[in-house]
Amino acid sequence: MNHDKIDLANLNAKSFLNFDINEFKMLIASAKQQSFWGGYLITEKYFNQHLFPFPTVHIAKGKRFVRVRIHQNDEKFYYNESELSYIKSIFKIRGFGRCNEPNQQAFYCSDSEILSYGEVSQIKRGLVPESHYFTSSLWELKEDINIAFLFHEHSPNSRFNWITNEWKKFFSCLNFKDKEVVLSFQRALADEFSIPSNRDQKNYIVSAAYANFILNVYGENNTKIQGFAYPTCLNVPDLKDKGVNFCFVPWIVGFGKKIELIAAHRTHKRRDTVLAERDTRM
Repeated sequence: MNHDKIDLANLNAKSFLNFDINEFKMLIASAKQQSFWGGYLITEKYFNQHLFPFPTVHIAKGKRFVRVRIHQNDEKFYYNESELSYIKSIFKIRGFGRCNEPNQQAFYCSDSEILSYGEVSQIKRGLVPESHYFTSSLWELKEDINIAFLFHEHSPNSRFNWITNEWKKFFSCLNFKDKEVVLSFQRALADEFSIPSNRDQKNYIVSAAYANFILNVYGENNTKIQGFAYPTCLNVPDLKDKGVNFCFVPWIVGFGKKIELIAAHRTHKRRDTVLAERDTRM
């Protein structure tokens, strides 16, 4: 796999110069006091008015991703690709997710099986019995792709090594004042993406609005952003170093598309089972 490269094309966006971090934090707090859609639309409008430069990462074909699904009730096996990918019926997507609106499909995954399991088990916290099954599906990138990347500097991660030098190049293209503005914005956003999973959907309206802003505004231009990478919400040192989370637009996922299912493995998790990381060959 070729080394991933960063695209600095977005550095021509200059309206971020009027950005005020305190105003942004007040907007976030205000948005979360509104109704779900009211707060979401306020945040979405703000992002459209402040076009921030951000790095876009080119990932070469061959990279692999892992998605975990925990079996519910008497489910023993999943028999087809549709059961392991994203939710196909938009009417079953009733609330905001980390990167999606209600009734909006999204393909979530990680580049680490144990991280993916940790994310899913936290979302279903209290609903997962001590003894249960889960299925890990392995997906491979069949064509090169461009994604946006949100870096969380407070969680240094060996899996981020492939991007660290590119981030340095990115910030070297900014003057000192611009660096402070962009960095404060990135920090605030990373904190929103790192909020632990829970049933309060208002915690997701900022992250969902930003992910949609990136994918909608930049998904159809020459850059063609079709995914978004972000830090884990798990505040567990052993897991924070395991990998990165991804969200991809659904129309590039499936047989014959850019991201294809290549393998699946079922695991029986018992009370005393300690999960170990499997490599991406599974």
